[in-house]
Amino acid sequence: MKTISVGDLRQNPTAALAAVERGETYLVVKYRQPVAQLVPYGGRGPSPDKIAQFGESWRRQHADQLGGFTPDWLEAQRTALAADDPWER
Repeated sequence: MKTISVGDLRQNPTAALAAVERGETYLVVKYRQPVAQLVPYGGRGPSPDKIAQFGESWRRQHADQLGGFTPDWLEAQRTALAADDPWER
């Protein structure tokens, strides 16, 4: 991991960002203290699509364990709570 000061990053952000696009990672320091990390986008963690796919597959696999928490039941609860909302009066 390379280190870059806030001042150097301010002077030439294009060069640092080009290096990050190529896969480099920078530790950004201010007065020799770490303040941030520049990492390539998308290289960390799952994508939103992967998260949604996991959630859907988990829901299908565990549908029997969810009991009465079906979408219809949840909507009925939301409707009942909205009708009884004291802040709406």
